[in-house]
Amino acid sequence: MKIAYLTRKLFDGINNGYKQNVAILVENNRIQSIIGINDIPSDYILEDLGDLYVIPGLFDCHVHLVWNGCTDPNFVMMNESNEKTAVRAAEHARLTLLHGITTVRDVGGDYKAVLAVRDAVAEKIIRGSRVIAAGNPIIMTGGHVHQFGVEVDGPHEARKGVRTMLKMGVDLIKVMASGGIYGKTELPGQPQMTVEEISVVVEEAHRAGRKVAAHAEGLEGIMNALEAGVDTIEHGNLMNTEVAKLMAEKQVFVVPTMAPFYLSANFGSEKGYPDYHIRKSKAVLSGSYNVINYVKEYGIPIAAGTDCGGPNKPHGAVVYELELMVHAGLTTFEALLSATSNAAKACGVESELGTIEPGKIADFIGVKNDPFVNISALRNVDTVVKEGRVEKRYGVGCEIENDLSILKLGQNDLIEITT
Repeated sequence: MKIAYLTRKLFDGINNGYKQNVAILVENNRIQSIIGINDIPSDYILEDLGDLYVIPGLFDCHVHLVWNGCTDPNFVMMNESNEKTAVRAAEHARLTLLHGITTVRDVGGDYKAVLAVRDAVAEKIIRGSRVIAAGNPIIMTGGHVHQFGVEVDGPHEARKGVRTMLKMGVDLIKVMASGGIYGKTELPGQPQMTVEEISVVVEEAHRAGRKVAAHAEGLEGIMNALEAGVDTIEHGNLMNTEVAKLMAEKQVFVVPTMAPFYLSANFGSEKGYPDYHIRKSKAVLSGSYNVINYVKEYGIPIAAGTDCGGPNKPHGAVVYELELMVHAGLTTFEALLSATSNAAKACGVESELGTIEPGKIADFIGVKNDPFVNISALRNVDTVVKEGRVEKRYGVGCEIENDLSILKLGQNDLIEITT
């Protein structure tokens, strides 16, 4: 099917500002061209998006689909069946899509559940955000969120852990390089895997063409991950100037996930967070703001991620992360790039997604108000198009019934319906 999506204002994910009065020509799920609104070929079906502000489909580069966003989602997951977790993850992917996030990078969850959802979405069995999945993270014994990790000790076990996840078919590898705020007895500044262990993780992943994302909140953990050659630093709270300059030099992405630290530090008490969780969040929150300063000053590439699914973070809330980024000093343009073209680069899919350009997969969304004026415009998504198919329109998700036209009866086999 050939569809021409008409728009008065198009942000392509590259240039600062809007193209005016253009049509996005879509065929076979891909963008064929972007042309003037008066130059549309006659064989295209017209879909007028009116005065919506059209931007690329958003990314969330740090989610946990297996978690449900309650105060203790890990407890819920550990006390339910794998089958129920998979169903829950599928619903989270659907909800995320309706918020305009067409792609998520899942950086930790039972591989059976997450990969099943990934494949079901890709095969169009269910509706949901496209999933780039890490499966079970590589973690030291007893390390950060070890409940769903592959626990390893030493380079040999770390190598086998990566190979095990690659065997299962994951899209990237997640490694825990430091402690965090979630566990009662761990500390964000505590390094949790050695340079040697992380190095073999990177070696095996890169050999297989996969990127490595490193959870690293503390300085030593960040430094270990960088020395080992990871592709993205998740959180990065306690980095210093020296590390920031190194990240900029190596063009290693940071995914700050400001939301979990901000929520816990400011609203943890009223939401019932444990005292240790609140205390640790307050200790590292200023570091989250420093990360944004380093991004601005030294040019560290940045991608948006929320930690959605974690405590009191509902799925689909990437706009909240963008609001915090702007609050910390990014321009709205920079924030939008972090969730579109920059995010696609961080995920390694920039040739397919992240911008509205000819040849790319047709992922884009429409909002009623201008996100360049106020990034919070993304809180109200009117239209979602994923792979050229309308998934949401006029603020309502599209649910298409099964086509029953092939179920025909012969002329003499009509069923009489009685009441």
